[in-house]
Amino acid sequence: MLTKVTAPKLKKNLLIRKRLFKRLDKVDNESAIWLAGPAGSGKTSLIASYLNEKRIPASWYQIDPGDNDISNFFYYLNQAAAPLLNPKNPPLPLLTPEYSTGVDTFVATYFERLFQRLQPPRWLVLDNFQEIQNNSSLAQRLASIITSIPSEFKLVVISRHNPWPSMARLRANQVLKMIGGRDLALSIDECRRLKRVLDCDWSEKAIAEVHRLTKGWMVGLILLSLHSSFNPESQNRLAEIQPTSVFDYFAAEVFKNCDSLTQQFLCQTAVLPHMTAETAQRLTSMDAKAIIARLQHRNFFLEQRQAEPPGYQYHPLFRDFLIQMASRLIGPDALKEIMNRGAEIMAEQGLGREAVSLYRKAENFQPMAEYILSQAPVLVAQGRTNTLTRWIDGFPDDRMHAYPWLFFWKGVCLAHIHPVEGKALFIQAYEAFVAGEDLLGRVFSWSALIQVFLMARDTFEDLDRWIGEGQHLETLIPENMGPDILGRFYASFLFSLSLRNLGHPEFFRIQERCEHLLALCTDNQVLDALGSYLSMSYVWMGQTNRMGILLKLSKPLMMHPDAPPVAKVNFLAVSSFYSIMVGDWDSARQAIEQYFALSEKSGIRVYDFNVHGWASYVGVLTGDNRLLQEHLEGMERLLSPSAVWDSGQYHYTIALAALLTKDFSLCRFHLDECRKIADYAGTPNPMGLSRVLEATFFIVQNDFKKAIEAIDCISRIDVSQHTGHVFFLKELVLADCALAQNRKAEMIAHLKAALSDAAQNGIMMPLGLSRERLANLLSEAIGADIEADTATAMIHRFQLVPSPADLIGEKWPWPIKLVTLGRFDIFLDDERLAISGKTPKKPLELLKLLVCKNGGSIDREAVMDRLWPEADGDRAVQNINTTLHRLRKLLGRDDCIISEHGRLSLNPELCWVDAWHFEAMTDKAKSDRDLEKRIDMLSRAIDLYAGPFSGEHDDIESGIWYAQRLRNAWMDAVLTTGQWYMENNRIERSKDLFQRSLAIDDTVEPFYRELMALLYDHDRLAEAKLVSNRCRHVLSKRGLLPADDTMALFNKLQTERSKSNQKK
Repeated sequence: MLTKVTAPKLKKNLLIRKRLFKRLDKVDNESAIWLAGPAGSGKTSLIASYLNEKRIPASWYQIDPGDNDISNFFYYLNQAAAPLLNPKNPPLPLLTPEYSTGVDTFVATYFERLFQRLQPPRWLVLDNFQEIQNNSSLAQRLASIITSIPSEFKLVVISRHNPWPSMARLRANQVLKMIGGRDLALSIDECRRLKRVLDCDWSEKAIAEVHRLTKGWMVGLILLSLHSSFNPESQNRLAEIQPTSVFDYFAAEVFKNCDSLTQQFLCQTAVLPHMTAETAQRLTSMDAKAIIARLQHRNFFLEQRQAEPPGYQYHPLFRDFLIQMASRLIGPDALKEIMNRGAEIMAEQGLGREAVSLYRKAENFQPMAEYILSQAPVLVAQGRTNTLTRWIDGFPDDRMHAYPWLFFWKGVCLAHIHPVEGKALFIQAYEAFVAGEDLLGRVFSWSALIQVFLMARDTFEDLDRWIGEGQHLETLIPENMGPDILGRFYASFLFSLSLRNLGHPEFFRIQERCEHLLALCTDNQVLDALGSYLSMSYVWMGQTNRMGILLKLSKPLMMHPDAPPVAKVNFLAVSSFYSIMVGDWDSARQAIEQYFALSEKSGIRVYDFNVHGWASYVGVLTGDNRLLQEHLEGMERLLSPSAVWDSGQYHYTIALAALLTKDFSLCRFHLDECRKIADYAGTPNPMGLSRVLEATFFIVQNDFKKAIEAIDCISRIDVSQHTGHVFFLKELVLADCALAQNRKAEMIAHLKAALSDAAQNGIMMPLGLSRERLANLLSEAIGADIEADTATAMIHRFQLVPSPADLIGEKWPWPIKLVTLGRFDIFLDDERLAISGKTPKKPLELLKLLVCKNGGSIDREAVMDRLWPEADGDRAVQNINTTLHRLRKLLGRDDCIISEHGRLSLNPELCWVDAWHFEAMTDKAKSDRDLEKRIDMLSRAIDLYAGPFSGEHDDIESGIWYAQRLRNAWMDAVLTTGQWYMENNRIERSKDLFQRSLAIDDTVEPFYRELMALLYDHDRLAEAKLVSNRCRHVLSKRGLLPADDTMALFNKLQTERSKSNQKK
């Protein structure tokens, strides 16, 4: 590893190429330099010597084929950067699978952070870039990396190939500087100087001839210098062969001049891509240190890296030549043994790619498998799944079944990007583990197989088989297996039941087991699985309170500043949905905004589709159409044809929105699609939700039969029938259906079931019901005292407005309640507002004026005339503006008073006034043809009338007029109701009504008259006489004479009393 991220060590007898140094000195504006030339043209030594000469700090990265896995590239780049960074800062991230949908963002963010933390100036050198394939992830992003480099830094790409055509724009914009093969070719003058460096005795003529024959190819000149018998004969031979063969020809000539020990050393050590003197000695059992020293002295193609201990590697051309020679000189069997020893050495040094490659070439597959399996967990944790896949793919197919863990780990690598292949591999692994009676392997492969079902996002019907396997597997697992292994198993078990069978009899036991294991596990991956799958189970079972506890406990860890971005993204995604479920819209919007900000910044976009869907729910439930459309478009952008499950969520959300906007044809289409996909996928919660939404659609269409049929389907779905989110919505919709058909008893039963479940679990997510229909249901609940606290909380969360507002009683949680009958009181959120002598008088007078309009409006000019008749125009305007401000402040909110088109009114959606409600009920009673309903409405109105309209401001003419109107309506209501009681022989109720009414206002003569007549007709003369005396006294006291009808009753009572006395 050290040689991969360390710079080459410069030789003392190095050719300093001043001509090219001048070219490099002129690279000011360009962010990057691309050196392209054939192998052996001096590219690496040029950059190394220039950086040394100019004393420019540099980070050196030697590319190899493994870097086609971009995760591998970032892993080793981290290793290169680590010594240069402040250890107190969080480490740079690894490109792990959660970044798979946001690699571009990850790359941009990574280099931004890297350059921010490095001390400028610094050059980053990518050597041997020809090993990167044109279609690799790194190659595709190199241009964006180059454009992001700050001016204090430079990127150097060293390659045998020219930049790709896609880089032409960078060259045209002078962002990328190109130094090509012609530039790198030695000039005749550089050949002369190289001759001196190499200590050759060539004549001037020989130099010119060498330059002509090699065309300035540096390694060719060096080879010629090593070829002791260079003469006209070899010159002629050189002219005849192809340039690509020149190196092999002269290398062979040089190789022949070495002693046999050195030849053996060269051939054996060539199997190692890089070495130290110690590793070379272990491989060859020779005095490696002495041999290496001789090779360096003779300018053999052995590069030294700036590492400790010193690292060495052969020039790529020379190594290729030596490997060819090794197969001839050593023999295949001996070479395999050397490769096997080399693999062991590489493995010990942590050089996995090299170790696996050598084991494969040596055909030593058992240690190869053992080494791969030992490294697999580490590679997966580092995100280097492509590397691990290539290692496993290099293993012979016919030997794979002997090592079923290879199936497992390849499945882990492919699950995120090719879930169908991953599923097949996990099944192969599981079956092989069953055959081999490997219980641990069965647990791991079964658990991983369950998780890959969600990654496929297709049908889940096959889960039934694996749930059965899981039940059997549970009976085999010993309790001492360890919490992390148990956590892995039970998390997947809970996940499988959540996806396929929410009504399973073991569901809650498995859920509780996961909760218990959450406190015992230490493996972060297992903890993440437990937390995620518990959250899903809580959501689908409507266990909002439990979910809230889980989030509260995990927040300090998940949102800690040092927590990895994936933990924060996951937490914010789950938090957003939790906030939606409990109706906390501010927190939901905040979590959604934070989620998208972090996902965009970090490149972790795996939950984007889901969070767009949940944000759409916020738009639906709060009536925020802008938010709804924004996130529906987000869902559309991310829809994948292969993700059938996601399509179902998309159609559901569209249908939901269309239903609430009454676009019934659009709703019908998407509802059908949603239901088909839910049935195909076979997941109970979406199946249940689609049926509930379908039922709601039919209720709105007044097709109650089809609505009940849709609801009945839920009983055949494997979802909890007595609790949970689907149960809550089902009961709520059944209550709505009953209310629409005026089936009060049914409505109350279903409403009680729904709200009891909501109260128990904290559910506040009534998807599908319009705000108006939900308000009607909750009004019924409050009126019937059904979970009133829960109903009230739901009203507040959704900011529901009753309809019709004037017929909704004071039990509704109005923000502002005004009591004006019998007294004057203001209640803000059911808290009585203390009104004292210090309370400004004018705001209360304005409030009284607005109340007298019974929900209507009053002209601002009229208000000014009535409250400030002597004030001039400007003064009056200032007065009304000040008074309006004070009144709004007194009532606690600016929107309580509507000011439009020069008119003022109380907001009927926020303010409840007993007088308004009283009049609404008496008016409603007049229009009701059902006599019993009319009397019931009048009775409720009479109960509300606690006394005359408050006379605190009776100097206001409109107040006096309005009070009289209310009194007249009340008297009519009492007389009508009392007479109906008498006609229906409800004597005591009639008597009680008139007595209560006289207690409120003892000046209403008709009440005395009706009460006297009632008592007289039922031979209760003594009681009638008492009423008569009271009436006479009240009228006399007020200086009034009784009406003729009243006098007639007085006389009748007097006559009856005289007769009674005569009999005595």
